Amino acid sequence: MLGLFWENLRISLGSIFGNKSRSILTALGIVIGVLSVTLMGTLISGLDRTFEKSMSFLGRDVLIISRMDWFGGDMDWWELRNRPRIKEDYVEQLREKSQFVDAVAPMSERGGSIIRDDKRIDTRFFGTTPEYMATNESADVVNGRYFTDGENRSGSRVLVIGGDVSEGLFPEEDPIDKYVKIGSHKFKVIGVLKKQGKFMGLFSLDNQAVMPFGTYQRLFSRRGWMNVRIKLNTENYDEAKEEIYGVMRQLRGLKPMEKDDFAINQSATMEAQYKAIKLAIGGTGLFITALSLIVDVSPPDVPSAADLVVSSDVGQSSTDNLTNVATPEFTVTGILEGDLALVAVGVTGNVENIGLDDLGVKVKKGSIVINKFNQTNVENIYAIGDVTGPPWLAHVASAQGHVAAEHAAGRKPVPVDYTNIPGCTYCQPQVASIGLTEVEAKEKNYDVKVGKFDFKASGKALASGHTDGFVKLIFDAKYGELLGAHIIGSEATELIAELGMAKALESTWDELATTTHAHPTLSEAVMEAALDAMGQGVHQ
Repeated sequence: MLGLFWENLRISLGSIFGNKSRSILTALGIVIGVLSVTLMGTLISGLDRTFEKSMSFLGRDVLIISRMDWFGGDMDWWELRNRPRIKEDYVEQLREKSQFVDAVAPMSERGGSIIRDDKRIDTRFFGTTPEYMATNESADVVNGRYFTDGENRSGSRVLVIGGDVSEGLFPEEDPIDKYVKIGSHKFKVIGVLKKQGKFMGLFSLDNQAVMPFGTYQRLFSRRGWMNVRIKLNTENYDEAKEEIYGVMRQLRGLKPMEKDDFAINQSATMEAQYKAIKLAIGGTGLFITALSLIVDVSPPDVPSAADLVVSSDVGQSSTDNLTNVATPEFTVTGILEGDLALVAVGVTGNVENIGLDDLGVKVKKGSIVINKFNQTNVENIYAIGDVTGPPWLAHVASAQGHVAAEHAAGRKPVPVDYTNIPGCTYCQPQVASIGLTEVEAKEKNYDVKVGKFDFKASGKALASGHTDGFVKLIFDAKYGELLGAHIIGSEATELIAELGMAKALESTWDELATTTHAHPTLSEAVMEAALDAMGQGVHQ
């Protein structure tokens, strides 16, 4: 019996060492399979914990009435965009007309900055009523207090801040009864919310501030985003939702055959999406595991040099003396066919053999050296265009020509600002940019704030059928100054002019956002992007 064991072991080891490549690849496939199962299990377990924690914020017994569904819907964008806003007077009517309402609270939200002395933090702040606390199980005040009904009705300028806001503005002191500013408005801090962490690991629930709804309505725009949170007094969620659905249709004045112009969202909607994501992750893990175990692990035949090279003439080139390695010269054996061929070539100014040396004009790295008035080292000789170096653009040459002519005539022109030159690419869709990119701005140690608006939300773009692209604006978060702009889309090369003017005048997001743009126009995207940077986007 022992002899049979040793014989089997000898045969097995012989097979393994006789097919080393196959054995290694087989073992690797098993390891990959086991790791895939382990990692997917760990990932799903972590997602489950994060999801359960996030659901406490939404509340399983909470309905949220808003203009749009969280996930999709069967309406086109422009129909959703034109839905009437949710009104604050729905709150009392829902309370009166539904038997399932335990607590109901309006919520209006916007983004902005909270300032205290030299400290500033970008956050989200919203207005609501004291009943909000009853609709959010995870919300709790750990320091100070929440505002009262009286403060809400009177529009008192009091604020309850999140943990991140408290730590950012009051790192070493108690924030209670201290004052902060939102815009030009002064608020008294009366409470600090318990830390809640991140929602689904995406954004912090502690970077927020809460004020009375009456205060919000009085000080800030009534336009824009608002929803209503309803805490139910029953576990029969379907029946409650159906009743509230009917009440909302009545409040909206909808006829029986008319589509809904509102949405009722709840945690169950989020749970359904989460289960689909989790199923997709699990399926991907199983697929990888199965693939790693069933794939053909036999090593492929390695082609010889003769298989790869139809014809070669092996020898040494003029540079081979450096390495003393023979370099094969391959013969082209096939032709690639296509409809178009793109040839990208560089641009350089023609400065050779035109007599510059005879005149004593200085040339450095293939470009003529000029001063800010496009004057060379030879006083009566000016140079413009590609010969002066980058940027090699026609509009730069034109601008240089104006400066050179004015200066030669004895006037005092304003030199070309090379930091404010628009770059345009006339492809489809068009591409245009000016100033700093987001990365460049951060490298220059700016505290960057970005605003973006997609053309798919533009009425003019929808009407013209050119909805590809977006406007992206880069601002200095401290002062709101425009640092750079990037546009992809129809007429991008025309739209960039406004932003060049704005940057030259050191315009801020406030000035861009409050400049009235004609409707419908593509240029409205500039205004919308500025509003987005301020956290006040309307048509995103």
